[in-house]
Amino acid sequence: MSVAMQILPCAAAAAARQIGNSLYNQGMPSTVSLPAIALSAASPADIDTELLAVPIFEGDDESANLHSLDTATGGALQRALRSQELTGKLYEQVVTPVTNGWRVGRIGFIGAGKQSDFTLERVRRLAAAASLSARNRRVQRFGWLNRGDLPVLKAVQAATEGIVLSAYSSDQYKSGERGAPPIDQALIAASGADRSDL
Repeated sequence: MSVAMQILPCAAAAAARQIGNSLYNQGMPSTVSLPAIALSAASPADIDTELLAVPIFEGDDESANLHSLDTATGGALQRALRSQELTGKLYEQVVTPVTNGWRVGRIGFIGAGKQSDFTLERVRRLAAAASLSARNRRVQRFGWLNRGDLPVLKAVQAATEGIVLSAYSSDQYKSGERGAPPIDQALIAASGADRSDL
């Protein structure tokens, strides 16, 4: 390696320091448009959003918290479970419209795998996958229903991180077809939680 090649990086660093307090790459636009994220203890029926993502575990049956979701979708959840269109396997999805008086437009059921394997990392990944799927459907107001036995605050934080991670877009670097716009608003519903936990 020549002496000139060794000096060049040092000279560039010194020149950068002499420029002053200007930020490096100041002209680079951001590739992330973060959604406004809120937390709610409201029941799923009272959530006003375009799409509500609900994790479904392998072996979920018609328990009390799924019965109301099945009723809201006109029995679509139980039909999907019976026909094995939805089995709870990791990341499989079924999106169906809400057919009764709920404020939610559609419910997206996403497979969460076995409940015994449900971790904060899985919540993070599921929330990211569900919000990316919603983004591809051009949803602007997205909701995530907290389910499982994980501590509420930690599960909410993991879901928030997943939703934020899904906001990344490399579209500004593309010259051709661009993807869907990012989600504007996200709501995480922890309806089963005690309000003191929130």
